[in-house]
Amino acid sequence: MKLTTFYLTRVVIILSLAMLGLTSAALAVTDILGVLSVNPDRAHRVPVGAKTTFVLKLYNAGPGHVSSEVVLSSVTQGWAAELAVANANFQPTGSGSPMLNFPDITENESRYIVVTVTPDIYLEAGQSCSVQVNAAMSNGTNGSVSVQAIVNNQPKMYFISIDGCSPLYMRLGRHGNKNPNSDDLLMPNIFRFWQESAGFPNARDSLPAVTDPNMFCLLSGSWPGTAGLASVGLYFKGWDSQGQEVNGRITSDALRYGADGQPVLSVFDVAKDPVYGGDPDTFTALISGKWFLVNLFSTGPDTDPYGFNSETDPDILANGYLRPYYLTQPQPYVLGDPITDDNAQSDRDGVNIFPLSEYRKILYGMSDAGDSPGAYPSDRWVAESSLRIIAVEDPDVFAVHFGSVDKIQHAAGSADLPQEWIDPGTPDVLWDDINIFNRNANREPVLDVVYEADACTGLILNEFEARGVADKSIIVLASDHSARTYMNIHVDPKAIIDAAGLGDAVERSTAEVVRRITGWQETGTINLWDSNDAPAVAAALENYTVFHPVLQQDVKPLIAITRTEMASGVDSVIGRFGRDGGPLRGEMYSEWLIDHPVDNNTKAVWPDIFIFTRYRFQLVKEKDSLPKVCGGHSGKETMKALLAIRGPDFSRGIFDVQETSLADVVPTIYQSLGWTSPGNVDGRILSEILSQPQ
Repeated sequence: MKLTTFYLTRVVIILSLAMLGLTSAALAVTDILGVLSVNPDRAHRVPVGAKTTFVLKLYNAGPGHVSSEVVLSSVTQGWAAELAVANANFQPTGSGSPMLNFPDITENESRYIVVTVTPDIYLEAGQSCSVQVNAAMSNGTNGSVSVQAIVNNQPKMYFISIDGCSPLYMRLGRHGNKNPNSDDLLMPNIFRFWQESAGFPNARDSLPAVTDPNMFCLLSGSWPGTAGLASVGLYFKGWDSQGQEVNGRITSDALRYGADGQPVLSVFDVAKDPVYGGDPDTFTALISGKWFLVNLFSTGPDTDPYGFNSETDPDILANGYLRPYYLTQPQPYVLGDPITDDNAQSDRDGVNIFPLSEYRKILYGMSDAGDSPGAYPSDRWVAESSLRIIAVEDPDVFAVHFGSVDKIQHAAGSADLPQEWIDPGTPDVLWDDINIFNRNANREPVLDVVYEADACTGLILNEFEARGVADKSIIVLASDHSARTYMNIHVDPKAIIDAAGLGDAVERSTAEVVRRITGWQETGTINLWDSNDAPAVAAALENYTVFHPVLQQDVKPLIAITRTEMASGVDSVIGRFGRDGGPLRGEMYSEWLIDHPVDNNTKAVWPDIFIFTRYRFQLVKEKDSLPKVCGGHSGKETMKALLAIRGPDFSRGIFDVQETSLADVVPTIYQSLGWTSPGNVDGRILSEILSQPQ
């Protein structure tokens, strides 16, 4: 059981037999020197031409102050190793050395050491290394640890996702201006990566354009319908005997497809499964800036919001609440004023908002806007924690998910379209710019948070360069959706359905037609008493007309997608919105949940109808506890996704391909590695970037 993944345990280190002169099994133990890891005995995999690291903890248990000497005592021939003092993020500082001196360590104080291990270029795959490190303290106590590495030239896989980040932000300058100079980019690190990779300017996600379905799509190659993911955080399981809704946490065990309910496998599963080409010793990890995302990759009980199964889950699942013991606790922060904000003390978007402004009410009405860092830690914490995980564990498959761009756009609107903002005559000030759809929106904090997300991404990309794995690994940079600024005008589907009557001779009320309806921001779902009513309900919603104050004309603000349309991927209003995978398989059609329902609350209940707004309208909030927002996502207008891929077998350049989606990423990776895709994979292989000259 890998309980050390999430709980701080006492590290027991066995002293070197050679050092003690012992010839029997009698071993002394000490806590002076230890290896930080959820699995300290694991050998790190490292390709030739790159390096791996381990982090050691040197601890003075007392009494009093001590000095200490730490030395490399042995290194396997053909390998090189060096020691360095670790900084706060476990990165080596100064020049590497075979010996370190610590002249003054106070009682109960710890120091951290980075051990960097490098294979010679002539070594072959499978050749291993052992490095022993000894520590001696002036009070007479000693410690010794051994770390292992092995040559493995299979590319590591890294996924970096920025939640809600539109690719249009790459075209803007630091202050939201079009056609910026190269030294004034809003996203310089991401733009550079894009230029050096295979970039897909027309990449899209799947409906609903929300986090859970599309992050899982990116990491599994499965459409939301195949995976059975219709929402975020929780899934609807039916009604209890009193008619109350039953909901559960979405776990990986609930994600099933087909007539038999086969499990949907993610890249974390495939990478460990020899059936598909993986290896059980592959070390996998995911860290997220949203508390609920890790649940999709855990088989823990759905009644426990932080329940994990250490035997079947990735080796590390980390968020602000549940994390390896060597990560720091996330601290409160101001969502609109990240560390890279150069005018945080003078702008009006973070700590200096006008006291009674509507934007302030919106921002701070969202209880997770920086003051609940466990649920939604800052991008800076996610980035620095990622650096620590890389330094300590050197994962073979690692996914990093930043959440702050999405959060700030909900509070302040989207800022990727400069034409939607009016400058009132103060070109050097952004916080007073007016959005044509919503006067409560504020683009300065959005641009600040996007800039911070880019800086945090740069920290990780630079670490890949420093370790020598940037060109030897598969690196995917993506977003799960984009966002749009909403009007502060709400549409009520219940009222529309009720007004329609929907009866031939006798009009029926909403309660007689709809068993359950939910909605918020741009999306909603409907469960009907009688599924035969779906076409009539959808028609009533789609025929509803309202005056649009910005466009100055009547519009039909609602799209309703029935199960028949889910299966075909074609809606009667917007036309093609998703791919059709054949009978009973589509981007929004779940055969397992639609065609094989249960009445015992053990499976999710798939909606009869999905609702989406158009033209920047919002749905009436289903609960008063839900915060008021300026921006959001989920419909067709927010399906544009950031996507760039780099790898040893991938061509570089801009691939202006219309049919590219997040689902295409992992099948392309599997093909490049010679692996077999499991049956749940829906995406196509991006053959245009494979097996071509670099």
